[in-house]
Amino acid sequence: MNTLDSSEATPPPADANPFVRVVEEDLANRLKTTTDQIHFLKLSEIDWQDITQGCASSPGQTLTKGRVSGYRIWLETNGKNYLYHIGLDNTIFLCPD
Repeated sequence: MNTLDSSEATPPPADANPFVRVVEEDLANRLKTTTDQIHFLKLSEIDWQDITQGCASSPGQTLTKGRVSGYRIWLETNGKNYLYHIGLDNTIFLCPD
């Protein structure tokens, strides 16, 4: 995964804020920490043929077939970067390191 520095971060566009909050909450739950310990780094809009694109789904999660629009969102906590894929339907995938 590409290493990003939090000094490179720019705020997400307002329409993406709800999606950023969803992945921040997911990461906080996974790491058993709070969202105030997680820092937004970067976001890019994307259309996928397969939203996972190499990212792991959560147990019991149903994959959407066909074209999916959404965001790639990079977060950082404790010096480690995390990449999420999130669809506009809030389907999320945490990508491996």
